[in-house]
Amino acid sequence: MLVFSLLKQHNFPIPKFWIYHHKYGWINNKIPSNDILLISKPVYESASIGITSDSVSKFNYGYEKKIIELSQYLNQPIIVQEFIFGWEVEVPVFDVNIPVTLSTVGIEQNKEKCLNDKFLTYDHIYFDNYSFYNYDEENYTNAQKLKDIATNSYRCLDLDGSVRVDFRVDKSGQAFITDYNNSPHLTKFHSFAKSAEYYNLSYVNMFCLVLYKAMRKIID
Repeated sequence: MLVFSLLKQHNFPIPKFWIYHHKYGWINNKIPSNDILLISKPVYESASIGITSDSVSKFNYGYEKKIIELSQYLNQPIIVQEFIFGWEVEVPVFDVNIPVTLSTVGIEQNKEKCLNDKFLTYDHIYFDNYSFYNYDEENYTNAQKLKDIATNSYRCLDLDGSVRVDFRVDKSGQAFITDYNNSPHLTKFHSFAKSAEYYNLSYVNMFCLVLYKAMRKIID
């Protein structure tokens, strides 16, 4: 919630967003536009928890009711963002005293790299109904831009440890930060391992990068 306000203040590319909390209503009394497609998701969850096939919609009575009920059920705020048609890309950031990126990792569904209006729901994540590809090979120039945005925002937000920065990229190539995950999955299937693999590093190498700061503290 605060993260996106800070990103907006520092002119990082983010979608339009609104926040709802069942205790306080719409924050600052700002209600989403009803003329654009939106996606709603819990602020404090990961792995697409709380995201279903009807999480994307235009703003109307039924959609607002769903947002209110989800906020009550999870007892947390819900962020509502403008939905970006296009590609979904994850950028793992490794903390080795400075933020470092390897390869960018694209999300693919049904062999389609450009997701357009598709997005990952909790069921997609739970049943591993998606795959990855090397976005650096798909669009090298844009991949470098995503890496720069990810590392610069990491510094701006004064983050610590390994963090995954999630993007949607529209058909004009414009990238939007859509999420941060400061407790990313580190299994072989997920994007940290894939980022290392695409960079020709081993799974062990990936863990060395993830644990670098902790190991340095022990050594020092």
